[in-house]
Amino acid sequence: MAQLLALLVALAIMGGIGWLLFVLGVRPFARRPGMAWVMSTLGFGVILQSIGLAIWGPKPVVVPSPVGDDVIRILGVGVRPQELLMLVTSVVIMLVFDHIMRKTMAGKAMRAVAQNPSVASLMGINVSSMMIGAFIISSAVAGLSGFMLAPIAQASLFMGLAVGLKGFSAAMVGGLNNPRGCVVGGFMLGVLESFVNLWSAQWREVTIFALVILVLAFRPNGLFGSNLVEKV
Repeated sequence: MAQLLALLVALAIMGGIGWLLFVLGVRPFARRPGMAWVMSTLGFGVILQSIGLAIWGPKPVVVPSPVGDDVIRILGVGVRPQELLMLVTSVVIMLVFDHIMRKTMAGKAMRAVAQNPSVASLMGINVSSMMIGAFIISSAVAGLSGFMLAPIAQASLFMGLAVGLKGFSAAMVGGLNNPRGCVVGGFMLGVLESFVNLWSAQWREVTIFALVILVLAFRPNGLFGSNLVEKV
């Protein structure tokens, strides 16, 4: 019960941080030339990390799993219940969001805003509301990811950096403009990382990012991404 309450609090706080990020770090710089909004979001992250270091310090915290730590043997492979819970949760969230983005009016409106905010605004879509909603939802999902990952990797202020970098790499491999491709890319990198880890752990990161570079060299839009056609 306590962990469920902690999860709800984490989702609410992360959703609020997502809203603050958009209001303070993205919207004031959205229409300015260059990469000002990218630098502002990076600065926002550094500020949050510094505040966290001042409050909690850099020491990792061991978080108990809500489903226990007993290893489950599946075809001779040891898997922790938390890892299975994370897999099931990820698949459910993927299916839910895939349905929302493809079948609901809100999802189609978000896709329209992502594709072309100006045209979406002309079609009567509230661009600002869609963007705020996207930031709140994505931040809440990030909070859920941290909650699920903490019992496996230990909770710390730096745990999200490597995971986020690998997630972005998986999206690039799958194709940034193909959500389903991003998911497939994530599973591909995860399986590859596990196999390399069995052979030699020190080559794990090298292999992952070498694959990313190789894919981008021959398929700049990712394995499942599509070329964007710009009409004039």
